[in-house]
Amino acid sequence: MSQFENRVQFTDRFVRGLKAPSHGRSIYWDREVRGLGIVVFATGTATYYWSRRVNKNLERHTIGSTGSVTLEYARRRAAEINTAVAKWQETGMVGRCPVGNSMAGTLTLQALFEALLALKGGRS
Repeated sequence: MSQFENRVQFTDRFVRGLKAPSHGRSIYWDREVRGLGIVVFATGTATYYWSRRVNKNLERHTIGSTGSVTLEYARRRAAEINTAVAKWQETGMVGRCPVGNSMAGTLTLQALFEALLALKGGRS
């Protein structure tokens, strides 16, 4: 079975009606926005995420739970990620792929230590 057999038109009604599988997980892909998916776990948790192959690597980004993020927001965020990836590819794929947490790789142990000292009233 192909992972894209569950490609459907996401609607608010479809998202509200998602049922948990008896075991494992079910994955659904949006027909409207490339890379946008919903994973539904047996626990009942359903999450929007973005996933595509970029430069031969599978890249993923969690957008948010279906209970806290609207379909409109998830589509907009997936489209933003698609745009960022396209721009990165146009520039020759210099540096890391722009997918993922925007803060990834920016917090150092030194910065964390200094923030903790500042909170505790120590030197900065």
